[in-house]
Amino acid sequence: MKLCYALAMDFGSYWLCFLYDLWLPNLGLLIDWKATNAIVDDNLLVKDVVSDNGEWNWDLLRHLLQAVAILHILNLPVPSSIASNDHCCWSCG
Repeated sequence: MKLCYALAMDFGSYWLCFLYDLWLPNLGLLIDWKATNAIVDDNLLVKDVVSDNGEWNWDLLRHLLQAVAILHILNLPVPSSIASNDHCCWSCG
């Protein structure tokens, strides 16, 4: 996979929308991978699916998303409150 991906979370600055921002490479918008019966807050942020112990909230993710999307998230580091601002980038080719 030719891709440069970085996601870092600074809870005092810019935040990524969980469903409507392109923050997952090779998957597209997560709204397209919403679980059939899930009721999702359109204002949900990436930081909102991180548990209090600093891990992905897998119970919430399983409720919100189809398995294919969860597998993509499984391979990503959890956003950190001590890291830099959000940014994502990937190559086109």
